[in-house]
Amino acid sequence: MRQRDGKTSLHHAARNGHVDCINYLVAEEGHVADEPSGDGATPFHLACFGGHCDAVVALMQMHNCNFAATNEWGCHAGHWIAMTKSEWTAEVQNICHFLLEKAGTNLFVEQQNQGHAPLHKAAQRQNRHVIEWLSQSQEEGGAGLSEEQKQQVGLPDEGGHTPSQIWTSVAGDEQFVEWMRSFGW
Repeated sequence: MRQRDGKTSLHHAARNGHVDCINYLVAEEGHVADEPSGDGATPFHLACFGGHCDAVVALMQMHNCNFAATNEWGCHAGHWIAMTKSEWTAEVQNICHFLLEKAGTNLFVEQQNQGHAPLHKAAQRQNRHVIEWLSQSQEEGGAGLSEEQKQQVGLPDEGGHTPSQIWTSVAGDEQFVEWMRSFGW
């Protein structure tokens, strides 16, 4: 059964990191690992949003989900991990590294329909741990974006807002916004 928004029990299992439920629903109940909700969000998107690395890996490696799938807004896994509700820095960064390994840095640079790169989404959710990861070199344990990519992710969205302006609009602290601006974000 689906909820009004099109989400199924698989979507909820993924968002909450219940790998045994994910495996059961796909293997025994016939759920499709990439089944979209009403707005196109997949269980993989919600596993990223929930910040559950085990669920992300299970959906990708055991159930062959499409990590490049987008919802109706054009948001893909890079946007969803940037919007994560999880404050577990190590777990979120493990997902970021997993996605980086599978898709490369472009996943963290591409814009969705409103011109938001994952950096804009991280700023909107005040996900400092994602923003810091995006700024770091691979040697430092980060995304390893090139200087050109760092400039690209900081471009204004369709409404003319930079990531640092978005951070400020959601009551982010001024010291961190100054740090973001040092990158041109």
